[in-house]
Amino acid sequence: MAKRRAGSQVPDRDAQFQHINTTVEQFLADGSPVVSVDAKKKEPIGDFARAGRTYRPQGKPITAPDHDFTFADTPVAIPYGVYDLGQDVGWVNVGTDRNTAAFAGESIRRWWNQQGQGHYPDATRLLITADSGGANSADSHLFKNDLAAFADESGLAVTVLHFPPGTSKWNKVEHRLFSRITHSLCGRPLTSYEVLLQSISATRTSTGLTVSAVLDDNNYPTGRTLTKEQRQVLLHRVQRDDFHGEWNYTIASYDPSTAPLAEPEQAKAPPIPTEATYLLTHPALTGIIRDQFDRLVTELEPWRRTLAEAEREKRKGINRRGYNPASDFSTIDIASWPLP
Repeated sequence: MAKRRAGSQVPDRDAQFQHINTTVEQFLADGSPVVSVDAKKKEPIGDFARAGRTYRPQGKPITAPDHDFTFADTPVAIPYGVYDLGQDVGWVNVGTDRNTAAFAGESIRRWWNQQGQGHYPDATRLLITADSGGANSADSHLFKNDLAAFADESGLAVTVLHFPPGTSKWNKVEHRLFSRITHSLCGRPLTSYEVLLQSISATRTSTGLTVSAVLDDNNYPTGRTLTKEQRQVLLHRVQRDDFHGEWNYTIASYDPSTAPLAEPEQAKAPPIPTEATYLLTHPALTGIIRDQFDRLVTELEPWRRTLAEAEREKRKGINRRGYNPASDFSTIDIASWPLP
């Protein structure tokens, strides 16, 4: 069976492929680094059976349990691959925690510090091709923020080209690196991280591919967010291409002269004087005595908070379809209250 049919046909799909190929050729022509990145599927670490065959003495196969059971505390490995198109060299950062934007950014940073910088000592820019989902998603502000930190640290202008949704299999790292690593892992239980690292590092091809692997035991918790000010600064730094800027963009190292000007702080409205509040709650205006007015305010407070939260989500662009923040005000029995 050949997995060749694309799952979706987005507009300008082929044009984006041509744009990626043209840009890659331009970078390679002037000796700039070009890498293809992605995360391979998680691998459980332990005495688990693996599909495939490997060379063994006759009658002495590698044995494994006839049933595999994984639990919440089963160690996992997350291989994040960086394939260097110009050098035909693979580099894999094996994580032990979660596949997050921080993990993707750290993998690229480690590749540059441990391998890429040695191959390209005079480089001033870097081209990264990636798919549109996962930790290195085209929509991820966190991934762009980590790339901006990497650009500041390395001094490189980082250009990122994302493949259209549903076309990640065309990314070079998939069929030039991960397919070869899969062959190396066939028929052998990954009983430890060391076994996995050795198996990945042993990957070779007759055309000259070599692979290095390192272990990354850092923690990458989920739930990380950016403040409004951080997003504004980041969006100012992201230089989007005219052609599908949501897929193609460049993040240069920080230049103070191009930093956005800080917005002036808005003056806060002065508090309402106590005398004014006293007059506005006078029974002649409200129609009820002050104790009843205070009771009404207390009973309406939960609904006020609900409506205020709905308004905040509306301003943020959150679409809570079918959600009605209104409440049943009939539970407040105002008619039974005596008139002033």
